[in-house]
Amino acid sequence: MWSPARAALAFAPLAFASPSFAQQRAASVTTTTTTTTSTTHTTVSRDGVSSTTTEDCADPNSVRCTRTGDVELGPGGVAISETTERVVAVSEPPSSATQSGLQLSMVVGSGENLSILGGSVGGQIRVLSGDTFPGGRGGGWTGFFLEPALAVTVTSIETTSPRVCVRPSVCTGGTTDASTVGSMMLAASAGLQFMHFDEMDPATREQGGLGLALGVQAAATKPFEDGETSTSLGPVISLLRPSYNPGTARLETDSLNLFIVPSDDLFLMVLGYSGSTN
Repeated sequence: MWSPARAALAFAPLAFASPSFAQQRAASVTTTTTTTTSTTHTTVSRDGVSSTTTEDCADPNSVRCTRTGDVELGPGGVAISETTERVVAVSEPPSSATQSGLQLSMVVGSGENLSILGGSVGGQIRVLSGDTFPGGRGGGWTGFFLEPALAVTVTSIETTSPRVCVRPSVCTGGTTDASTVGSMMLAASAGLQFMHFDEMDPATREQGGLGLALGVQAAATKPFEDGETSTSLGPVISLLRPSYNPGTARLETDSLNLFIVPSDDLFLMVLGYSGSTN
């Protein structure tokens, strides 16, 4: 096993045997030694001697562990450093996850003498609970989701007054008025979520997959300026692209979301993207 003290003692005779050692070498020499668990790079140049050893220090409780040690001997003295990076595995596969993320949406609506176009940006927290998440061989997951969200919405609203003609040459109305409205929207959605994960990639230790979420969303919107709070209720459909690490239980999800507000006199659709992770 690599240790700073052993590495320093190994290079000490080489560095201090001859005072003119640095001047005697016109070019640098690099050697590489590789074993089943470690790799050592040694460089000898006119500035001194440097060695970097990287070894695998993983144990049954680690998904990945890398220890890196550096020893440099030169005119300025001896410098020794050691760095260990460890990813710890979960003891048991979880059956739930809590994610947070960002969502971007486009709002489109139309009605009698009315058109709406806008966008929103916000954040959400998504809570999942259901089956146990699969292991490295992949598999399915089915459960429930609950997602509260808060967003800022800016919409452009155009209204056209009805055109009324008492005679062919005498008409009133038919004018269009446009306004921009900023508002705050508080929403919550809940329903069923299905995901299927592929076999784990040994290089990245992650599993890709596909998923679908079906639910209902309720929302309340309050304009920043004077105005009444409006409410909406409708179905929400999400196409999911999850990525899961079975060792650390880290779940990242990209989703395309469609929310439709059914109404007799107004059709409103919200199409958005959201990315979340736990």
